[in-house]
Amino acid sequence: MRIIIDSAELYSRKVGGAAVISIHGSFLVGEVAKLQNLFNHHKHEGVQDFIVDLENTRLLQSHVIGQLLVIIQDITKSGGRICLVKPTERVRFVLNLTRVSELVPVYDSMQEAIEAFSLPAEGLET
Repeated sequence: MRIIIDSAELYSRKVGGAAVISIHGSFLVGEVAKLQNLFNHHKHEGVQDFIVDLENTRLLQSHVIGQLLVIIQDITKSGGRICLVKPTERVRFVLNLTRVSELVPVYDSMQEAIEAFSLPAEGLET
């Protein structure tokens, strides 16, 4: 038996002044630096609001959850906001189990996140 777990691809774009970071695939511990670099890049550009799109995320390793908590803390300490959007059932289970969903809002749609942050919907793909 051969099991292949594809690594994640990370994408970012801006929607109404917030950075939307999308994680596609299985997000493994070796890729945490890529995520941190994306957040740092946007913070350096003055972005304070972040939306993490988990719609196409198949797996989050526990070490990734730990790093995500560090990122959440860093963003909120600097006066920014962060939320998670459209987690798959499997990812939502992990977020609930680790209580991440108690620390950061989790929305079922990008539109809900945009409205919660009171952002203009420019750049929002429907």
